[in-house]
Amino acid sequence: TTAVLAMGIVLVYQALFVCLDGFTYYATVAAVSGWMDEKAWEAQDSLTRTGTLGLMDTEGTFSDQNRQFSWTLVSRAADAAAGLYQADLEVSWRSGKKQRQLTRTAFALYEKE
Repeated sequence: TTAVLAMGIVLVYQALFVCLDGFTYYATVAAVSGWMDEKAWEAQDSLTRTGTLGLMDTEGTFSDQNRQFSWTLVSRAADAAAGLYQADLEVSWRSGKKQRQLTRTAFALYEKE
């Protein structure tokens, strides 16, 4: 009986820690998504107006909710003849022993005057 109860307790704690890990991940995603969307919109606007990222920073770090995040922004021509550009924003952080990352992609059509 003791072994069965001990096994049940171990399984309950394991499920609890999996749920807490998932909650922490999605809480962080919710906190960072707004910043990522804003940065992707800025990149899209810059690419639409000038065809380049211009004077925008393309990498850096920021902190939110006592977490340190690293980010990179890369643009490339998806279809140079049509003036279509792609901007990829990647944000990464450490959560315990795991390295986590999120990616946003924005497309922009450069309109020459």
